[in-house]
Order: sequence, then structure tokens, then C-alpha cells
Amino acid sequence: MIQHATLFTALLLVARDVYAEPIDIGLLEGIAPYARTQGDRLDGPLIDILRDSFSRIGLTPEFRPMSYARSIASLNNNSVQAAITVDINGRPSGLTDPGGCSSYPLAVSSWGAYGKLEANNPLYRGQYQHVQVGSYRFVDMAFLPESIASAPVNFRSNELMYRALLSGRVDVVLTDDGTIRFWRERSNHQVNKIESFGTVRMKICFSSDFVANNVDVVKRYSQAARGLVMDGSVARVLEKRNLVWLSDVLIDNLLLD
Repeated sequence: MIQHATLFTALLLVARDVYAEPIDIGLLEGIAPYARTQGDRLDGPLIDILRDSFSRIGLTPEFRPMSYARSIASLNNNSVQAAITVDINGRPSGLTDPGGCSSYPLAVSSWGAYGKLEANNPLYRGQYQHVQVGSYRFVDMAFLPESIASAPVNFRSNELMYRALLSGRVDVVLTDDGTIRFWRERSNHQVNKIESFGTVRMKICFSSDFVANNVDVVKRYSQAARGLVMDGSVARVLEKRNLVWLSDVLIDNLLLD
């Protein structure tokens, strides 16, 4: 136990020597249940996990909520040290590809189309030509499946997207299983999965400049995130938030390199 404590202290001191400033992280807006703004504070299991991971190596993350396009641009021009990035079926989502960064997985979930009607309803046939589709705004036409024939209505948060589905403003939304379950449990409305399009992944991506100058910090972040899983800290975060069902989305993927 003393040897482990000594090793941890040594790693913490090295991290502080290498990089002592807060780490600015570009954060997607409105991605509940993973992270969202509530009043003047950020909340969600991803916020807890990232704070705890950096805390273990003696560093403090400063989250900067912003649009996805701005977040990726800030990552590419090194005005933030890291950002939460998204890919769909292994392809970076968004107008700008985050090039030259080092990424580590945070969450992986099934992605698809969801609506209030039964999945076999005739309205959904014919490449969704007769329905209005809604999407979170990081998804652009280049990454949509072929069955989506027209550009979707883009929303700045998945909460607004879900409300639009319930109100009838849109007939179908493109999102992931975790998002749908979170809002469905809070609205008491039935929403059905119409079609699966594969997987959506969230990662933390460190900028090329930050990695070049702080490669040890990046490696220690990865070790700390894995440590949160191994010692049960992530499971306790999810239990405290009554989100144990997210464990397959978060815990398994934090262990990936």
C-alpha cells in the first residue's frame, strides 16, 4: 500500500512539473445524459469522470461549452488543449476533421432513427421522404445514412430535439440509445427505435500542440481514467446519478486504448 501511494505521489508531482495550468476542454452543448448545462453549472457523469481523471494526476479541467464546429476549430488551432469529439461508424462527424490529435474513448452507443409510431408504420417507408427528421447539430449530411433523403432540422441540444419529437415538430430523430432512454424515462412517452445505423462514439481528443509538449500528461490521463473504472469509481458515479444502465456505454469503453 505504501509503495502504491509513493508511486501515485510521484506521478502526480511529475504531471504538475510538466503542465501546471488548467486544461481547457471544448465541450459539446446539451448532450444529456452524458453532460449538460443546468443553470450556471455543468453536470453529468462525463463531467465527473473527466474531473476525477485529471484530479488524479494533479490537474484541473476547465470545461468550455460551445458548438461542435467551434470546438473542433478550437482544437485544430490549439486554443483549447482538448475537446470532446464524435464519430459515427468510425468516421469523424462534423464539417471539420480533428486532425493530428490523440484521442481516448469515453462512450460508445448504438445510433439510429427513433419515432413515436411503431417501427413498421408505413410513414417511415420510402427513405423517410414523407417525414421531418430532427438531429443534434453535430451531424451533417455527409454522415447521414442513405435512407435519410433530406437535410434534418438541427437542434443545439438533444433535449430540444426530443421535445420537438414529442410536440410533432419532427416525426423522427437521429440519436443514440442512451439519449433516448434518458429522456423517455423523464417524459413518460413511448418512443420506438425504427432503424439502427451503427454506432456513435464520444472521445476526448488532445490537441497536437498539447500532445507534442505534454505526452506524459496524456498517457497519465489514460491511466487515471482506466483506474477510475478498475477501482469502481465510475460505477459509483453512475449509481449516485441513477444511471447504472449507462455502464455498458461508459465503463467498458473507458478501458479501451
